Amino acid sequence: MYFEMNTAVNSIEKIAGCVKKGYFTTDPEILKYYSEDFTEEEPRMPSAVAIPDSIEELRSLVQVAYENSIPIIPACFMTNMGGLCNPSSVQEVIVELSRINRIECINEKDMIAVIQPGVTWAGLAHELNRLRPPLGFSYPLAPVYSSVLACCILDGLGSLSLNHGTLSELVGGMEVLLPDGSFVKTGMGAIFPSNPNFWLTRAPLPDIGGLFIGWQGTTGIVTKLSIQLWEKPELKKRFFLLFEKAEDGIETLSSLSRHFGLCEDLAGISWPASRYLFGIFDKMKLTSGDYEFFAYVDIGGKSHEEIMWKEREVGIKISHIEKTSKRKTTKVNIEDLIKIAPSLKPFSVQPTTLNFLINHPYGGITWVGAYGPVSKLSEGVKEVTGIMEKAGFPPFFVSRPMKGGHFSVLRFISFFKKNDADERKRVRNLNMEIVEKLLDSGFVPYKTPPWAWSKLLEKMDEGAKNLMKKVREILDPHGIMNQNKLALK
Repeated sequence: MYFEMNTAVNSIEKIAGCVKKGYFTTDPEILKYYSEDFTEEEPRMPSAVAIPDSIEELRSLVQVAYENSIPIIPACFMTNMGGLCNPSSVQEVIVELSRINRIECINEKDMIAVIQPGVTWAGLAHELNRLRPPLGFSYPLAPVYSSVLACCILDGLGSLSLNHGTLSELVGGMEVLLPDGSFVKTGMGAIFPSNPNFWLTRAPLPDIGGLFIGWQGTTGIVTKLSIQLWEKPELKKRFFLLFEKAEDGIETLSSLSRHFGLCEDLAGISWPASRYLFGIFDKMKLTSGDYEFFAYVDIGGKSHEEIMWKEREVGIKISHIEKTSKRKTTKVNIEDLIKIAPSLKPFSVQPTTLNFLINHPYGGITWVGAYGPVSKLSEGVKEVTGIMEKAGFPPFFVSRPMKGGHFSVLRFISFFKKNDADERKRVRNLNMEIVEKLLDSGFVPYKTPPWAWSKLLEKMDEGAKNLMKKVREILDPHGIMNQNKLALK
């Protein structure tokens, strides 16, 4: 990405001198690209875009912004959702971090990697697969060109979340650029600042790393991040479980999740996904004999015997569930499913990427994702799918038990006509209603967009709000970092 300089006479131009020629712009045509994301959020133009190619350039830029009270928004590849990196005022400068993309180190023996913001899922997977034995990470259902680091510090989830929880729980030491241009190392990085091979965990020091996880770039810019890697199973197998009722599928996955380590991954998807994979986006309905819910089950091991044993154990547990609950489960191997429907081939690839989430005829996609109790999954699904159907949207959702069943995720996804103002308003009203219903069921939205954050504030403990406000005032007294995100006023 390279820009022709478009000179404007204001203080923001001081940032232009911090990056290489051609990587700062105020050109309206280019700014338009940075004014919106995939969702229904209204476009807002930034005042400029700057793209540093090193941490040193980034530091210089942040110092200038701090000294001149220029508001900035750290972003990476603009694959954010819900307006997390959208400008809230015309003064903000988007700082695109995609060119700061080094893998600082891969420590094979201790199974960690230290990465910069611009390292993508595709880039990380390529490097890890070259190792012997190959190591892996927790890969999400996300574009392969999006940022690993951003997903981690925003409490995303991935293919190892069944056993290990959110991606932020796999984070060790960090390097963070504070709003005043100074650096801080966290976790074991605080003791070994110049040796990232030792940035193994956030323990046993006071966890100041928590000041930068889940904060949406309002307290500083994470420039280096240590992530825990895991040895990949030599053999893997995936099969599907099909359910006539979504409730039965959710309860079965919840029961299986308690058997820690038996499965590599468990995830369930509602019936509209089967239509989207065939390119059907209009006039969908569930017909007699269709399955409401299908789940994929991943098992791994070092030998065929271990795979067979785990598959047999899963079968025994499912049989027990069927006998005690009278649920009906249909098992299908992924290879057989692809023979019947070749469009399902994306599910045979691990990590899995569902391209229809981005490449679809409507142009807009939005979702409400939330973490909450496994015991309330069925209730949440029943309530929210009813809301979606009443609003005229297919009840498309993804569900996954996490961290051995200690909590779970629900993500409700809607496609909409992005160029239709009435449609954007309709889907926003839908999402607001979904958030309210999920909060009533004990679920808390993650990667929370500004419009949903206000709903969280209504329920939030006053002590928590006051402490968060003090943290931001101390770390960012000039208020330059991602203004109006996680607003506390």
